[in-house]
Amino acid sequence: MGLRAAILGAAVAAALPGILRAAPAAEVPPCLVLPPVEEVAPGDMPPLLRSALAREVGPFALPGQDFDLTDVVRTGVRRRLLWLRRRGTRWIAVFERGGHGYDNPFAVYEMGLDGQSIAGVRGGVAYPASVCQITERELWR
Repeated sequence: MGLRAAILGAAVAAALPGILRAAPAAEVPPCLVLPPVEEVAPGDMPPLLRSALAREVGPFALPGQDFDLTDVVRTGVRRRLLWLRRRGTRWIAVFERGGHGYDNPFAVYEMGLDGQSIAGVRGGVAYPASVCQITERELWR
C-alpha cells in the first residue's frame, strides 16, 4: 500500500465517526397517525406480540428508557421501541438501533382476529428520513 492510500485511509477513518454519528430520537420526524391507524402504548402490547418481538428482535428498551445509542456498551440493550402502531390485525413495531450508525429496524406482524395466533410478515430497516413513509406503507399492504 502506498503512502497516498494510507493517508486516504486514515482520513476516511477519521471522518467516519462524524458521518455515521448516532441520531437521537428527536431527529426522527413526527409521523401523523390518522384513523384507522392507531398508536398503541407499550403497556397495551398484546402478550403474543411481546413474545414474538422478544424472540425475533431480542431485548429492547421501552420509549424513554436508556439504551446503547452509540457503540459504547453501557446497558447491553441496543434497541429502543420508537412506536407501536396497528391497523386492524396488522401491527408494526419500529425501533431505534444504536451502534456505529443509527437506523430504525421494524417488524411487521399479522395477528389473528381471535388474538391467539400471530405471523411475522416482514422486517427491515428504515432511517429517520424514511421511517414515517415505511410505517404507513407496511400498515396498508
